[in-house]
Amino acid sequence: MITTRSFTYSLLFCLALLANLAYAEQKPFTPVGGWEYRWGDSPSSIGGKLDWLYKLDSDKSWRPIDKPSDIPIIPGKKDLWIRLHLGNRNETNSAIFVNRIEKIFEVYLDTNKIYSFGKFTSDDKIPMMGFAWHLIKLPENSNGKTLYFRIRSDCKYIGVYSEIRFGSEESFLSEIIKTNLSKTILGIIFIFAGLVFSIILLFIGKIKPYLGIIIFMTTSGIWTLANSNLTQIFFNAPKVIYYADHLALFASAVGFFMLVVEIIDPKYKRIFTAIYQLLIGYFLVVLFLDITGISDNIDTVAPFLIFTTITVFVLIYFIFLSAKKGNDEAKILLIALAVYAVFVLADIANYFKNVVINLDTYEMQFAHYGGFAFLVFIAWIFIARYVEMNKQMIDAQMNERVRIAQDIHDEVGPRLTEIRMVSESIKSNTCLTVDEQKKLEELSEASDKVISTFSEIIWALNPTNDTLEEFASYLTQNAINFLQKADIRCRIDIPPLFPNKKISYEVRRNIIMAVKESLNNIVKHADASLVTMQLTVTKNDLLVLIVDDGCGFDINNTRKYGNGLKNIERRIKSVNGKYSVETRIDIGTRTKMEVPLQINTAFTQTGYFPNDI
Repeated sequence: MITTRSFTYSLLFCLALLANLAYAEQKPFTPVGGWEYRWGDSPSSIGGKLDWLYKLDSDKSWRPIDKPSDIPIIPGKKDLWIRLHLGNRNETNSAIFVNRIEKIFEVYLDTNKIYSFGKFTSDDKIPMMGFAWHLIKLPENSNGKTLYFRIRSDCKYIGVYSEIRFGSEESFLSEIIKTNLSKTILGIIFIFAGLVFSIILLFIGKIKPYLGIIIFMTTSGIWTLANSNLTQIFFNAPKVIYYADHLALFASAVGFFMLVVEIIDPKYKRIFTAIYQLLIGYFLVVLFLDITGISDNIDTVAPFLIFTTITVFVLIYFIFLSAKKGNDEAKILLIALAVYAVFVLADIANYFKNVVINLDTYEMQFAHYGGFAFLVFIAWIFIARYVEMNKQMIDAQMNERVRIAQDIHDEVGPRLTEIRMVSESIKSNTCLTVDEQKKLEELSEASDKVISTFSEIIWALNPTNDTLEEFASYLTQNAINFLQKADIRCRIDIPPLFPNKKISYEVRRNIIMAVKESLNNIVKHADASLVTMQLTVTKNDLLVLIVDDGCGFDINNTRKYGNGLKNIERRIKSVNGKYSVETRIDIGTRTKMEVPLQINTAFTQTGYFPNDI
């Protein structure tokens, strides 16, 4: 519900965040005179005017009090008036801050109504209005006037729950921000975590076993936001906020004990399954009472907190028993649950101290931070799992690469060597025709090429060759051997020492093939006498530079190279690298490849959370 008032508050909120919070240091003014109260409602004149607003000194039935919260309780009373003479003062931009009043009320300055919450009717039924704070700006001409609060409520104790305070709008908004910002941030974090976790589990199709943690995180976030006074600035719908607070409190308990069932020792599951089933039943009853409006005069929170207190003590005992037998992950989660349970007990104790003993309102404080501690434990598990998953997958990849390389070496290599030897043997037969001799020669050469290619694959697959130093040694040695066969001199320029970095199989394989294609182009087309290969390692990249003193070529006419240059470019780009060629006729060619040193990673999981995450 977006209103002018909520928009104004939102604007003031943003200004308060940007401004110096010195506003909060402004000294509130002290009203002249004491508070007075009177039970009942004012009779109305024929014109609808309230008589009590026009009888200031002549009416002696008003009773003095030090502050509104000191009004003695009279069960069954529905109407109450409170007044205060403001006296003369020099303050400007004054406002009244009321943390909470039950339920309908109006504010008058002398005979002029300056604020209303709800509507006074002749009907005795009083609707649920929600629990809201109220910031009421006083007119500039309020000196010497009398402030009236007209209140109507059917609660067991009527009136003001906390002091009515005077100050400036800016100071009150700054105070709300300072005291509720952390709670608001926590609520957003809880909801975001619950949504992210539910999306992950929905994606892998494992929502049902982990529904408890989703309900617990999401509803804890809603409950935390509803408990933050900052929420009202952006969403001025007290009744909606009240029901969100009310229902999320019970729903978070349901999710909490559903989570307990998944983690606790299996022999105790039946106990906590029965507890969360009872809580589901209680939640449904409260939901029905809220929908029908019956809960307006029924305290559904106190019985729930008493039941929760008993079950939490039982839970802590069984957590102690379960933690002795669980694995490390289960122990961490059980400790997290125990920590949250202790925070909840602290909140429940303070709730009964404030509400029952002092008959004052109390907003839950500790449980929100207990929930954050629980979230930190969950994050800890995920980080530890992430590290372990990467280690396991890398180890699995290494083992698989070793196995494949060994299989190729043991099975495929000997077969190819056998083919080459048979073809060489047949070639010695003088009865063969020239064409047959030529085809056998081609078969023998093809066998040599395949054997060479498989040797490269076996080398690339071997995990012991993942280091930059091994890669540089292999690449340069192959270049020297290849160019020597073509009677071309080769100059190698590499660093004396290589950083202790690894280079992935994918990157190594593509660089080897790209360099091989480049050298093959030089041998076939460049007519070069000298080739220089330079390797440079930066912080994150490997630079390979190949320069020849050959005839060069027209960069706009590369038909004689066929798909060679395109293949090189495709391979380098496939590993997120950069490729460029500079050439001039009769000068030579300069080929540059710049590739990031990336390592492939993947995930796997074991433990409480699903293996698919």
